[in-house]
Amino acid sequence: MPTFQIYAAHASAIWAWDELADYDIVKLSPTRWRMRYDAAENGQLDSGVQATDIVVTLSGDRITKLEYRDDDGHRAAELRGLSFDASLFQLMVEENSGAGLYQRLARPGLTMIGGRQSNDQYETRDNLVTSQFADTVSAQSGNDTIYDLGGADRYVGGTGWDYLSYEPWLWRDPADARGIVADLRLGTVRGPDGRVDIVSAIEAIGGTFLADTLRGSGGDQGFWGGAGRDRIEGRDGFDMVEYLGRTGAGTRTTTNLAQGFAIDEFGSRDRLVGIEGAVGTEGRDTMIDDRRNNDFFGLSGRDRFVLSGGDDHAWGGGGADRFVFRTGTFGEDTIFDFNGRRGDRIEIEAAGGMADVEILQFDKGTHIHLDGGAMVVLAGYLGPVEPYLVF
Repeated sequence: MPTFQIYAAHASAIWAWDELADYDIVKLSPTRWRMRYDAAENGQLDSGVQATDIVVTLSGDRITKLEYRDDDGHRAAELRGLSFDASLFQLMVEENSGAGLYQRLARPGLTMIGGRQSNDQYETRDNLVTSQFADTVSAQSGNDTIYDLGGADRYVGGTGWDYLSYEPWLWRDPADARGIVADLRLGTVRGPDGRVDIVSAIEAIGGTFLADTLRGSGGDQGFWGGAGRDRIEGRDGFDMVEYLGRTGAGTRTTTNLAQGFAIDEFGSRDRLVGIEGAVGTEGRDTMIDDRRNNDFFGLSGRDRFVLSGGDDHAWGGGGADRFVFRTGTFGEDTIFDFNGRRGDRIEIEAAGGMADVEILQFDKGTHIHLDGGAMVVLAGYLGPVEPYLVF
């Protein structure tokens, strides 16, 4: 079984070889070739190119190893344990068949090992793109992303926040594909091809363009359903749904934790159970809390946050955001990036006017007290407040 080992996180996307035809093959000896990226057109690497040099090791007419080097000459990754026809390899390079070549090299399945470095030279964040065969992935340290392309695989995360994504199936769209069924407590995912992946130490999971079922393990986890009417169950822990506006998606979502549903960025309605927070898109999002403590991230865009219960945390992001407080007994809610000049407004439906609130400012921010005992904290904000209040 071939082994793909990553040494530098920023080189991990080289699987696709988006600019494969721009490499010149120099045959240094019968046992060694050098593929050098030709940057003559613009004098620099294109965005899809992650390796300046690919050193090819041969035994007879078979390729046994590929070693990738970055533009500083450091070893970035290697694909070893190969026995691949050298003539076919050269032909596929000339035809720019990068993704197809990768799948051929991966047969009958890859062992993938993520990066372990943690120093000033390389950050440990890998993008581990698997094959359509039975792969074994060990993400190692860092916050890594594993991309599934099919097969009965084994995925093992590491010490960081690791994300298992079935998003590549959005573009493959095979006629017989189905939504995934993921249960991180059981450690299994039935993939779109019907095969079962064994998973462990995964903190976040992403679905497909179909109706997915995503269930957490009981720890703190993140979920992205993708298109389709998904069911997302966080179970115990503090769990978040993410609607980040992927390719082909819109930029408007509604997440209603009180009623347990979301309208995702594709316009599909998801069922939410045991979810404590949400991340929106770059557009207009609406986020409604429940009676528990919730976290909301609006990102950019004109977002609306409706906060009625618990001790909530909200980050509006860029854009003119509106924070709506419907009751006077919600607890202590904190807005972490309030900016009235940018257009942010605080709407207090439970108050009739300034006589019903008290504004106090301290070194670390501003407190808005309501008669009912609730409080809004503007973390780090010491500017004017009254012009930005709406009753």
